[in-house]
Amino acid sequence: MGQSERLTEQFKDSTDLNKLLDGLTDPYDELEQAAIDIREKTRLPTAEGEQAKLNARKVGVSLTGFPDVVFRGITAVQITSNRAFGGANAQMLMVSVHAEF
Repeated sequence: MGQSERLTEQFKDSTDLNKLLDGLTDPYDELEQAAIDIREKTRLPTAEGEQAKLNARKVGVSLTGFPDVVFRGITAVQITSNRAFGGANAQMLMVSVHAEF
């Protein structure tokens, strides 16, 4: 049995060590969950409320009074249009990419 295996075996039932390790890693678990929450709340397909409107404004959409699902759809279309650089095929590209709208 190697030294690292002996150390692992020696401390495997140590409640104090487990508490210490939990105390050291819990803040990182909370930070990771906070980052996941922020990503989900700001992503285009899942944004709601003010975040959906903010995403729309970031890409040049300045409409008001629509439900979040409409803002998300309009924003997706605007992003596609922005990526097409206003070329002649921009409308065809939007229809093909966002046919459900």
